Amino acid sequence: MIFHFAKNAWGKGYATEAAAACVHFAKMNPKVMKIYASADPKNTGSLKILEKIGFKYKGMKWFEDTNQEEAYYEIQVS
Repeated sequence: MIFHFAKNAWGKGYATEAAAACVHFAKMNPKVMKIYASADPKNTGSLKILEKIGFKYKGMKWFEDTNQEEAYYEIQVS
């Protein structure tokens, strides 16, 4: 899941609601066992959202698509 919001939409709960809805949707599919997520470590808002909706921090991991090391999270759904 990737989400980007304009700065004037920050702090209103939209990202939390969108991320939680994605996790809920994944839980409805019995084939999904785990969800992985990452965020720029400087984006503390996104890190808080991931933890708020149940993701567990697993460490830092290099991502080729963003060409940077990011905070890496997982959530078990089944």
